[in-house]
Amino acid sequence: MIDQSFLKIKRKELCKNCLKPEKYYGPFKDGLCSTCRGEDIWGQTLTESEKNELSKLTDELLINASKKGIPIAIGLSGGKDSTYLVKRIIQKFDELGIQNKIICITVRIPTESKNLVPNINNFKKIVKELNLPVEFYEIRPSFDMYKFYLDIILTDKIIIDIQRTYDTCNLCSDLLESLVIKKAIELGSNLIFFGLSPDESNRFIGKIPDEKLSHNWFPEILNDVLDPKVKDDFYSPKWGTVKVLFPFHYWDYDENAARNESKQYIKESDPFKTNCSMVFLNMVLDLYTVGKMGYIESYSHLVRTGAMSKSDGITYLNTFLSLIKNRQSFIWTEHINPILEKFNLSFEDLVDKRKKIIDSIS
Repeated sequence: MIDQSFLKIKRKELCKNCLKPEKYYGPFKDGLCSTCRGEDIWGQTLTESEKNELSKLTDELLINASKKGIPIAIGLSGGKDSTYLVKRIIQKFDELGIQNKIICITVRIPTESKNLVPNINNFKKIVKELNLPVEFYEIRPSFDMYKFYLDIILTDKIIIDIQRTYDTCNLCSDLLESLVIKKAIELGSNLIFFGLSPDESNRFIGKIPDEKLSHNWFPEILNDVLDPKVKDDFYSPKWGTVKVLFPFHYWDYDENAARNESKQYIKESDPFKTNCSMVFLNMVLDLYTVGKMGYIESYSHLVRTGAMSKSDGITYLNTFLSLIKNRQSFIWTEHINPILEKFNLSFEDLVDKRKKIIDSIS
């Protein structure tokens, strides 16, 4: 039986400026974690000058696209942030006095939440009723995504970071963003937006740099575990020149506003109900094996930057920890267990295996 005593975090153990608990992210100094002391790079942020520069660039790109009749592409997962982004872009059209078409591109993956398709269908219905300038497109990877997850993540053939949540998300995000970019170019767009919230900045911040867009994205470390044809689904500069922006890194962003305003279009805005199931599995494995977990760092970043109140962050975090502890909760029945059953895996065995791997490289 796995020890669950650490699943309850006391408020007095938290960094006084954010939500990181000292027993997992310590030692603290003067009550502050290393991030709040400016001693690590997690949760990078933009300066006000950088935010203003990116905001100005975005306005210019939107105006130029409107003049040239180039549609705006948005990666739409069906969750709160990507849906909220569509609303904010339409508001930006009004603010700038321009008109344009928005093409929403959804990549369907086997570990997506069951709530996302109903969300997108409801969004389509509202868009039609309101006669909004939005079109929807759906694509699927041309290979077995389950095998992608199994080979690279669950069997630990590739180890980049002890926290496997980031291995999963970084590799998968490169792939999914590539597929959206590819489809956007096919549809005549070279200006692409993703609704990453401010805490999702461990890969890029504000935009995908031109330097990154000048190289193929297929990671060479995957050569031995993936079918070579998969390379065609990873971004290549030969596809064409694009700009890829993450406006919630530099526009005003509030977590509650994203949740509440996206409800105009979708039925379920709770990330616990809409996030990728593989993310939940890896976050729980990280928590049980290294005492760190993506939601702690995400909520800490939102609190640190003022995008979420500390009281809300503590509420969400304790809610998630209680859901993890209860094996009958939807986190297990709707997210984690289906993946374990698909691969005929035991959670306890995964924890044991990962601990041994961590011990061997520590």
